[in-house]
Amino acid sequence: MIHIGSKIKEVFKSRGITAKEFGKRINTSRENVYGIFNRESVDTKLLVKISKALDHNFFQYYITKEELYPDIEMLEQKVEAAEKEITYLRKINNLLEKEIKEKEASAS
Repeated sequence: MIHIGSKIKEVFKSRGITAKEFGKRINTSRENVYGIFNRESVDTKLLVKISKALDHNFFQYYITKEELYPDIEMLEQKVEAAEKEITYLRKINNLLEKEIKEKEASAS
């Protein structure tokens, strides 16, 4: 299980702001900020405030992309195949446009 307080403290330190400033951003006291760093869990409403105040998505530590989207790998493969097909079709389209222009030029 993740210790969210440690993650918050880590990001907080990287932002280079004071505990007083951070407290002001999340509408709490400097003392409560240090209490948050010791918490294993945080209320979601508070975590939203903290995420916004530190410009960091702390919810990402609770669920992985694969858990959220179990078919993500298959979807990524389909997108890659579609992108290849689009590139191929664009090449064909360019060749056909070139051929049309050449025929129009020779007909003139």
